[in-house]
Amino acid sequence: MKMQATLTAAAVAVALGFSSAAPAQPTFPFRAYGGFAVGSDSGFPDPVYNNPTTLLRIPDDNSVTSEFAWGTPQTDAGKSRLIINSPGLPQVQTVPGRHIDEDLEISSVIDPGGAPDPGGSVFGHLSHDNNTIDEIFQGATVGIDYYLDIYAPNASGDPTGDPIATLGLPFEFELDVWETSNSADPCPNGDPNPCDDRFRYRLIGAGGGFGEDFIDQTLGTFSYEGETYRVSSTGFFQEGGGLAGEFWTVEEEDVTTTGTVRIEAHAVPAPAPLGLLGLGLLGLAWLGGRRRPMAV
Repeated sequence: MKMQATLTAAAVAVALGFSSAAPAQPTFPFRAYGGFAVGSDSGFPDPVYNNPTTLLRIPDDNSVTSEFAWGTPQTDAGKSRLIINSPGLPQVQTVPGRHIDEDLEISSVIDPGGAPDPGGSVFGHLSHDNNTIDEIFQGATVGIDYYLDIYAPNASGDPTGDPIATLGLPFEFELDVWETSNSADPCPNGDPNPCDDRFRYRLIGAGGGFGEDFIDQTLGTFSYEGETYRVSSTGFFQEGGGLAGEFWTVEEEDVTTTGTVRIEAHAVPAPAPLGLLGLGLLGLAWLGGRRRPMAV
């Protein structure tokens, strides 16, 4: 699925400890793509990976899918399921320039900081079709392989040519799921009626846990025209709420809830060159040598 996007980074000028006027902020078109890693689940009843695809442009040719389902359905709606970058999302349809194809690549135009957004750029959408199933469980996990291609700024704002950087080989995320019934105790939200379902990300290998540890977690860095930029996940964003480390779906009926995963990029200030620092010390020594000795 393809959605063209822009990644906005802040640039800061630093010289010998004195800040000067910051140059214009570059905007980097990017593509984020990936899906549920086939066969990576643990603790889900009757898991099914719908329409797995091998994306040839992913470096290790991992087999991924945009849909992962589980459980014994109680209604004609079928299994409970998660969808990455589902077509038909309001967030996609209402923003000019966005569209989604079937290959899991995202392409869209993002307005950093635009209301009601909390800022940042869309890394991906995660939707839960909370269909009624027989099973309840806690601590089930499934892997998500994801990649980020970053392109040089250009007049069109579209990803063109070869990327200047690819982050994630792949990003290996793990999604933790607590599937509840309408009424359960204990309950992840502390309220057994209704008891909503909870989803939490973590980045495998980064040393962080689930939930709040996912907020402002560094995904990687890239360089462009002498500047280094740090790319970080900023958490989930759901309509009506701010950024969070958790994603919740409503119980009591068959509903679909969508959360957006955000990323931000910031320029990494360069330290003052050691050579110039050394010249400054030599200058101080020279000035000290020019002082007259005190008369005795």
